[in-house]
Amino acid sequence: MLPRFINPGSVIFATRRTSERRYFFRPDKVTNQGILYCLGLALQNCPGIRLFVAMFMSNHSHLVYEDENGEAPKFTMELNRNIAKFMNCHLKRKENVWSNDKASLPELGDSNDTIMKIVYTVLNPVKAGLVPLPTRWPGVKLLPTDIDKEIVVERPEKFFRKKNSKLPEKVTIKLCVPKDYGNTVEGKYNYLAKYKERLDSELAIIMAERKPGDRWLGVEKIKKVSPFSSPKTDSPLWRLKPNFLSAEKPKRIEMWKKWKSFQIYYRIAFDEFRNGNRDVEFPLGTYKMRLQQNVRVTLEHVIYEISPPFE
Repeated sequence: MLPRFINPGSVIFATRRTSERRYFFRPDKVTNQGILYCLGLALQNCPGIRLFVAMFMSNHSHLVYEDENGEAPKFTMELNRNIAKFMNCHLKRKENVWSNDKASLPELGDSNDTIMKIVYTVLNPVKAGLVPLPTRWPGVKLLPTDIDKEIVVERPEKFFRKKNSKLPEKVTIKLCVPKDYGNTVEGKYNYLAKYKERLDSELAIIMAERKPGDRWLGVEKIKKVSPFSSPKTDSPLWRLKPNFLSAEKPKRIEMWKKWKSFQIYYRIAFDEFRNGNRDVEFPLGTYKMRLQQNVRVTLEHVIYEISPPFE
């Protein structure tokens, strides 16, 4: 198995689906509060995660965030573990909540790719024919237009201990502006303008593709769906899980070279370490060996001159 390349400062498009695509996250007050609390708790414990958007559909989740310090695996583990425990308590069950497939955490190429995936995330319930606008989705949703809000979530009564709990009674979630737009009022305005432009364009395409007579499922029916049911459509047995995503081929080539160079450098360093050299430097992006063995890590990426297989 190849080591996962955890690139500090990268923007991540995180996706995870439930076991057998069951509707465990079907929206209701308790479910929404529990998921939001788990999200706020994971953000609190991983301060280097800068969240841009989050959407929890009934059977899968999408998040887009910047991973400043290379904490994506820790953040993913804490978030998904707590959600799974909470939902099992809420639904009175014991088996897996999440699919056995590992979480998909591809790195995004640039600011345009970030906007594209943010809009994709926001429009998920509309694309699925559930509601005509993303704001009408009754489940957990944190949209770019919430950027000026501080979302305070109280600790749920279910699963979490009421007395002598080490967990905070409340957590606060605050969305961020991607760094490409700067930390200014003008930057925030430009970000929201770019987001709205792309959102309106994609929403128009979805509406144009709808056939006469197509109806939205609607909030009432969404809430009445059994959390133990699943879609009638088949899911592909095999699905590609890319390590990086970009709409531009030159950027994909650049990202592939960085990823491939990491794999080459890591294998050389790992073999050296296994042979007794405890001073060997591992490439920037090393995660597990850095945490478990406290190995030295390079301060910059080492890029080899290699040609990608898709040129």
